[in-house]
Amino acid sequence: PQASTSLSGIHHPTAMSEFFVTQLLNRTSKKQLDSGNPFKVVLINIIDDLLLTHTHPSFPASILLLKTFSSTIAMHAFQYNSKSSRTIEASYLTTCFDILGKISANFSTHLSALRNSTFHLPMTDNFLTPDECKEEDTTCICGRAHITNTFMLDCDTCHKWFHGSCVKIRKDNIPETWICDECQMLLCAKEQQKLTFDLFEELFGVDAGLMNESARRVSMTPSTANNQLSKEESGQIMKEKRDQMEKIVFRQLLLDYLSTRDNEDLCRKFQIAKWIDDLEGDIMPLEGADELTPDDSSSSTAGRRSKRKKKSTKKKRKKLEESGNNRKIVLQNKITQHQISHLQNQWDKKSGKRDDTDVFLTPYASTKLLQTVNAQTDILETFPRLLGTILRLMGDPLVALRKPAVKALNQIINADPRMMFHRVVKKAVAKCFVDDAISVREAAVTLVGSYVLKSPKVAYTYHDALLNRLEDSGVSGRKAVV
Repeated sequence: PQASTSLSGIHHPTAMSEFFVTQLLNRTSKKQLDSGNPFKVVLINIIDDLLLTHTHPSFPASILLLKTFSSTIAMHAFQYNSKSSRTIEASYLTTCFDILGKISANFSTHLSALRNSTFHLPMTDNFLTPDECKEEDTTCICGRAHITNTFMLDCDTCHKWFHGSCVKIRKDNIPETWICDECQMLLCAKEQQKLTFDLFEELFGVDAGLMNESARRVSMTPSTANNQLSKEESGQIMKEKRDQMEKIVFRQLLLDYLSTRDNEDLCRKFQIAKWIDDLEGDIMPLEGADELTPDDSSSSTAGRRSKRKKKSTKKKRKKLEESGNNRKIVLQNKITQHQISHLQNQWDKKSGKRDDTDVFLTPYASTKLLQTVNAQTDILETFPRLLGTILRLMGDPLVALRKPAVKALNQIINADPRMMFHRVVKKAVAKCFVDDAISVREAAVTLVGSYVLKSPKVAYTYHDALLNRLEDSGVSGRKAVV
């Protein structure tokens, strides 16, 4: 990876991913003279495997392939009514929507899990200092605190208890010193804090100064003129500080984990190149500075991605500049450049060797970390676009696209029923209730009907629409309502 060039080390894997996906989908979409298309089975099996492996540290390219598959398949769906569709097999369209629904549902599940059980950097009153348990705590990572009649380990730092089976340690192989995952994270955070502490303190000192200045402009009362932040403002600064530190710590912990694996040096280097690529997109050029522009012609997906990054970066820069916060842009860029340099320095680190000063997590925690990192970056970036694609196809002029789009949305809502109450989703489903095609109206009724008994809110929200469908001109529509 070379941060000084316009193309990071992730460019070539991205190009290879696009080539592989394009070739496979082209073969799958062609009409076959015989009874079936063998590439369709291969495609479905590959998608299923990628959905199983994209949360495992040993398969870092899985998420890249899933993003490429989803964007290319969405493009094929939008192009279905063009002249090129004459060579597309009819069942291929159904396969496309099934794959879009599978990927979107999987991503929605991970985002929902992230909301319900967020994996945060442990915070204490003394920042990045482990808590000492005053009482025996047998919660363990599995949450089964009531199971204590089995082999358990005591953390030598926080003295919490964990089941040996949960942390993959046998009773006949107990290490002399054992530290739990949360304490390992704290130790790693302390090491990372040493590297970026001065820049972080300066950055968040700027935040505090700007908040005080804003308070003085808004009000001249004695309470706001004494340069003291409110509890809410202090909490906001601490949360932002933790979020910034979490990204650094989580990435470093994953690299340390992969460094202990003898045959996964390529996995570690792939992650380094990918994260440097992400960090390069976070650098905000100051006004008048030249911006690096990747070669869009070399990769269509990479070109679109770079444009989205540039647009997002400009929005961040404009927001900061409007608040008179140019100094914060410079400090934030310093922290980002420092992270890039730190990652580059680890490129040639030998795997399989472990120093006494290094800290490492269990395989369970490493998988959980990757799930969190991906959910906060790739999945969080990709899922809204997938959902928007499906909702847009639900309003396409072709019935052949609207009906499978409703079924794809059903897969997403199966993964996260709360999506039923999303404003945009409710609006799209409401349109399908009065669609010109009977099959689309039936699919909308089936979608809502799946959740009427599970959630009273769904029944209240769609009650009138369902009653109106009792007078549907199509028999299948009336039957679905009943």
